[in-house]
Amino acid sequence: GDAAAGVTLKLVTNDRDNLRKALAEGLDATTIHDYVADLGPGHTELLDLLAAEQPREDGGGEAGDGDVAAAENGHGSGDGLLYRAHLPAEALNAGVRQGRLFQGTLRCAGRDWRECYVVVRSRKGDRVAVQISGAANVNRGVDGDVVVVEMLPQDQWGEDPKQKEGGGGRPRSESGVGTIGGDVGEASIEARESLPEIRAPAASAEAAPRR
Repeated sequence: GDAAAGVTLKLVTNDRDNLRKALAEGLDATTIHDYVADLGPGHTELLDLLAAEQPREDGGGEAGDGDVAAAENGHGSGDGLLYRAHLPAEALNAGVRQGRLFQGTLRCAGRDWRECYVVVRSRKGDRVAVQISGAANVNRGVDGDVVVVEMLPQDQWGEDPKQKEGGGGRPRSESGVGTIGGDVGEASIEARESLPEIRAPAASAEAAPRR
């Protein structure tokens, strides 16, 4: 009718079978990766934020049946899956209580959301700056989120940002925070939205699970 005049519909899906059927019916359809790529160079950073599987060569650029739902739930085969599933609340609580996991507030270093750090309390009670590098380790966290971090093996630790020129982008207010063994340990992150014992993301880095 007149209400639909001038309206263009586009189906965006990473389900290969749905995409094939839509194209066979003459519909305007594309994958999410192609859709973002077509937005132009000013939007290519959105590709880094996609939590779905990357296109597979054997699928002609489309993900397989059910891949989108699996990726959104953090599951799937792991073939190109960008983000891991978050740990359940019970595991996070237990890890924090046992001292295997540490909680704090995620802070981004400068404008690069893939270079972050979390200030946590060490087992000795010291304030420790933990470096988190890369989209997979940041794991959907954003600046200000209260997160739980798991220390990676020491041979995977990066260099101390305090040794880098300009302080590695760390705010001056944190420049005196101690580091682990002279280095800053890198960590993987589990987002805290599913952990009811922890207060909202605005809570301080020292907030602890309520027992």
